[in-house]
Amino acid sequence: MENKTISEQLFENLCTIRDIKFEPIPRVKDFRTPDYRIWLKTTEEIIVEVKQMDLSKEDLHFIDHVRKGKEVPSGFRATGHIRIRNIITSAHSQLKNFSKGLYPAIIVIYDNTGGLSHLDHEDILNGMYGNETVVVNFSQAPDVASELVSHKFGGKQKLTPYHNRVVSAIALLTAENNSPKLNIFHNIYTELPVNPHIAWQIAEKQYTLQLDLSTYQFWSEITP
Repeated sequence: MENKTISEQLFENLCTIRDIKFEPIPRVKDFRTPDYRIWLKTTEEIIVEVKQMDLSKEDLHFIDHVRKGKEVPSGFRATGHIRIRNIITSAHSQLKNFSKGLYPAIIVIYDNTGGLSHLDHEDILNGMYGNETVVVNFSQAPDVASELVSHKFGGKQKLTPYHNRVVSAIALLTAENNSPKLNIFHNIYTELPVNPHIAWQIAEKQYTLQLDLSTYQFWSEITP
């Protein structure tokens, strides 16, 4: 019998608590499958891939230095947004193979690093839509002030009108006192969106963006 990860155990516990029908998807040799089917409001089938963000080699190296009182490696930095991008790339083929354009698909992410990754809402935003970028015009004249040209989403976009549209949303799974909660961040470019009204069955909070991403924006919370 296959051992379940912490993230899978928490996700199944969440579904049980919220009375959501779920079904693990059997593994198929030489074929990358997602983890679960779930049914919201008993009829809305959604494909789910659960990803667990564990400590990386860099994280372990950092922890070792701190424990031994050594100088922290200068190259260490928070990489939550980068790891979100890698997860989207990894999960996309699994979801695409199975959803086949028929079912919404969600990537559920659980931070199992004890907070070392500093994974937060902004990491998810920048991981999905690109780095926050500020363009400033610096004048050579000493008496002319610098001018803010633009504040926008920059490079490294993983979700666009042309890429990874099978991903309906990214969801952040958390647990306090073994009580799992799920926050959903909707992909505004997806082919098959998850209906927010239905998603309240599983979501603690939900977020989205305005469709025009020509300027930088932060998440807008969806109210019930």
